[in-house]
Amino acid sequence: AKAFDKVDHDILLQKVAKHKIKGKIGLWLQEFLNSRKYRVVANGEMSDVQDVLLGVPQGTVLAAVLFIIMISDVDENVKSSIVRLFADDTRISRKITSEEDKVLLQKDLNVIYDWANKNLMKFNENKFEQMSHGEAKKH
Repeated sequence: AKAFDKVDHDILLQKVAKHKIKGKIGLWLQEFLNSRKYRVVANGEMSDVQDVLLGVPQGTVLAAVLFIIMISDVDENVKSSIVRLFADDTRISRKITSEEDKVLLQKDLNVIYDWANKNLMKFNENKFEQMSHGEAKKH
C-alpha cells in the first residue's frame, strides 16, 4: 500500500516514544528506520546508494505494527463520528438526521484531514466514497 511508503520517520519515532517504547528497543527501531538504503538500476546503469527517508518496509510484521502506531491517533480529536481503521483504510461514519449532523460530520472530516497534513500523510482521493443508507419502506 502506498500509505506505508509515506510514513515520515521522525513523526513515527515521536509516536513510538509517546507509546513509551524507549530505551534499547526505541534505539533499535530508530536504527531500523534510519539505516535503510536503496539504489536504482535502469538500462544497465546503477545509481549511487541513497538513504531511505520515508516509509516502512512492506511485507514485514514490524512494518504493520509501526504503521498502526503511526495512525493510532487519527481519531483522537474526532468528536461526534465513528472512525474505523483497518490497515491503511479509514472509515468515518455518522447517522445524518439533520443539517446539524451534516455540519458535525464535516467538522470531523476536517479534523482527520488536518491530522493527515500534520502527520505528512495523504489520503487517496480516488478511494473516497460517500454512502447513504436508508430504512426500507414498508408497504
